[in-house]
Amino acid sequence: WVIRWMPLSIANIRTSRCCPGACRFCAGHKIGGIGVRYHSVEHVIEQISMVVKNYGVEAIHFEDDTIGSDIGRLQMLCQELRKKGFDKLKWDCCLRVDQVDAELLKEMKSSGCIQIEYGFESGSDVALRRLSKNTSVELNRRAVNLTRKAGIRIFADVMFGLPGETEEQFKATIEFLRWARPEIISASCLCPLPGTSIYSELPEETKQNIE
Repeated sequence: WVIRWMPLSIANIRTSRCCPGACRFCAGHKIGGIGVRYHSVEHVIEQISMVVKNYGVEAIHFEDDTIGSDIGRLQMLCQELRKKGFDKLKWDCCLRVDQVDAELLKEMKSSGCIQIEYGFESGSDVALRRLSKNTSVELNRRAVNLTRKAGIRIFADVMFGLPGETEEQFKATIEFLRWARPEIISASCLCPLPGTSIYSELPEETKQNIE
């Protein structure tokens, strides 16, 4: 059930560490450092070969923060999956909405990708700017449309309780979800994590309550 609602035997594999984004709510840089570091495609294929051979897994959950940090590398991985006969192996991953295009999604679909998790976060451009997502509602919608056309399931991450969020912005997120109709929705309240810029702006009394 790691790939939501699909009873598959799955192995988790991480092909890279960290993300090129700098979202104000994310503490990933405190854990993994600045910049994205990669395993080679050859090493990733070796890991996949091992878990398929030894454990007979049916699917791979790529748990990278975003597997699309290097689009050329992702395309190469897709090509190697097909070349090595792993295109019948199902897999899912996370992508940023600004990394998506039709050609890439076609490559991913043809190599076994069945689901993509997107951090849409909000249906409001104002809220997205406050989060320093460097995305937009237009890019969110574009990702939905392209992913639908590619025949890949959508896992939507959204957050509520964002800094300065208004009732109108809250409703905009609801309306976006109604329009997008993702197969999976992960809705959460913003948690100011220590080390993030959102946390650093909180009053000291509030920080103590969180800790």
